[in-house]
Amino acid sequence: MTHSLNYYVTFIASYSTIQEHGMDRLIGKAHESRVLYYLVGEAHESYFATPTPKILHDYLGHTSLSKLKMIVPGLEQIQVLDCESCHKKTC
Repeated sequence: MTHSLNYYVTFIASYSTIQEHGMDRLIGKAHESRVLYYLVGEAHESYFATPTPKILHDYLGHTSLSKLKMIVPGLEQIQVLDCESCHKKTC
């Protein structure tokens, strides 16, 4: 998001914000719970690019599919991520 969409993300202990660089327009806000930040509401979803599950998996350090599904609830239907790197180790 920060590179391709020119947004900047600010992390504070209990919440995070996503803003458009140069315009300071609020794109989204997230609250922290158990060391993860969860986006609040659905009003701003259209501003986000929709990367593939594999790209999300890569960006998040090859996180397991079960954890990825916790972070992105819309991925419940995915059964397998085809990741060559992860075939060599257990994610």
